[in-house]
Amino acid sequence: MVELRPLSHADLHAVRGWRNAARESLRTPFLLTPAMQDRFAAEVVDNPQAPHRYFGIWGTSSTCTGGTTAQRFVGMGGLTYIRWEDRIAEISLIVNPPETAKGFGWDAAGALLDEAFGRMCLLTICGEAYYCNPSGVTFWQKFCQEYGGEMARLPRRKWWDGRLHDSLYFTLTYEAWLSRRTA
Repeated sequence: MVELRPLSHADLHAVRGWRNAARESLRTPFLLTPAMQDRFAAEVVDNPQAPHRYFGIWGTSSTCTGGTTAQRFVGMGGLTYIRWEDRIAEISLIVNPPETAKGFGWDAAGALLDEAFGRMCLLTICGEAYYCNPSGVTFWQKFCQEYGGEMARLPRRKWWDGRLHDSLYFTLTYEAWLSRRTA
């Protein structure tokens, strides 16, 4: 189970470390410095005029005895490059590596769709995952299958580790989300 919350500057600096360690999955593979992350916070995260909305992802997990543990910061998600006139945005998601494969990414992606379609009145969410990050591609393929997304393989989209890699480009729509939410 996850909750979307505002990001603190401490959260953003934790994400900087995760991001710098997983550059194969990112559009911009350069390392971020603390100053660059602070600039991102000021110009994007803290700026209501920016065409991006980022959230801290706070997760709660169950124990084997059925109890729950305290909520903790497990990732960052966003709706980026929002084009209000077209009601479209890209989805962005990064999860703390020790927290992967626990369902937080899945729940966070669902919460981001709830935010996009349910509160922001967007109609289309798209995204891209690079084949040099097979777990990311698999995640989004499964997510799109669950939520009625359309997918396409795009050739030669990411230079990583000495060669070009293809990407999975996907689109999720309000109508498909709504039909699965009410089913």
